[in-house]
Amino acid sequence: FLVQFFFFILYLRTAHSTNPPKWEKVHTVKGNLIIPYAEISEPFYAWYDENSGRSRIDYYGGMVKTYQLTHSVSSVPSEWKDLAKGIQKCCEMLKIFLCVLLLVMLNGAHSTNPPKWEKVHTVKGNLIIPYAEISEPFYAWYDENSGRSRIDYYGGMVKTYQLTHSGTFGTSLKVAPVTTDDTLNHVTCLQVNGTDDNKIEVQSVLPNAKDFRLIGTEDVVGLPCDKFYYEEVIGQKKNTYTLWVRYKKSPKYPAARMPIPVRYEMRGFNTLLGSHYDHYYLEYDYYSHEDIPDEIFEVDMDEPCTGFPGPGAGHYATFNPMKEFVHPRSTEHVEDEFRRFITKHGKDFGSDLEQEYRRNVFTHNL
Repeated sequence: FLVQFFFFILYLRTAHSTNPPKWEKVHTVKGNLIIPYAEISEPFYAWYDENSGRSRIDYYGGMVKTYQLTHSVSSVPSEWKDLAKGIQKCCEMLKIFLCVLLLVMLNGAHSTNPPKWEKVHTVKGNLIIPYAEISEPFYAWYDENSGRSRIDYYGGMVKTYQLTHSGTFGTSLKVAPVTTDDTLNHVTCLQVNGTDDNKIEVQSVLPNAKDFRLIGTEDVVGLPCDKFYYEEVIGQKKNTYTLWVRYKKSPKYPAARMPIPVRYEMRGFNTLLGSHYDHYYLEYDYYSHEDIPDEIFEVDMDEPCTGFPGPGAGHYATFNPMKEFVHPRSTEHVEDEFRRFITKHGKDFGSDLEQEYRRNVFTHNL
């Protein structure tokens, strides 16, 4: 009796074993696939026949059907063969579609649009004019939001300010050493006010690149850069502008790239003279878009600023020389001064070719 009782207990224990379940080799199941973080609840209907080596799962209420057929297609009913071929074609088309979609997404993530600079930025660099063997350091602050900008030259010896909200049409200031009959290199604040025809505007040392187009990539000073290009023709002059830009992760928007200027080059070719009339480039060493303190745009001097005594429209250019170098460039003052020069000295060059040559020389001497 004890032996029989022992085997009975053993049987009950085996019958209620904690082993994982073993499903039937043929079964049908309905249910839902739930993905909480994506808020997805997808119904399915599944048929499984291990004995015949076939299974099928339907999704979206039967809109999508998938079949798994382990045996040769020749042993499957003809309608299943046609269905399998159709599914295979759909899969191939889906692969192509996904590849195209991926390329489009990658292209959007790494857009080839020209850079758009921050409305507030600080830049350091050098203006280089090869033919004159000039390399001039600059330090620039630009705040479009407050309508103020400042550019220092010669290590801060000369400072220029563009204050658009000062006065009716803005005010431009220049702090620089001035020599007179009574003083030598006396640091003086000079002032010129804007007019209805010559409003004072903020000045950046970075080109407005909205019309530029990407033409490739190139290493500059050891940095991989996107290379943007723009070309314009004005009369006999063909000007080309090239901008090299690198990128880093934006601190404001981590998923986006922030453009960092590396180099900007201008080449001017005069088709009438058959030669280059201008060539310069700006190399950028530092770029930041942190807020700029108000004191940067304030002139702290014991003496008040005085009006600039120079005649003509050209004095606006001496207060903002960078405007002649950064796209969109402003060279109206060159034309104004050249006309004044011709009138004052009664010049007659005899031909358009000679006048263009003289204009070119005059520009270099300004």
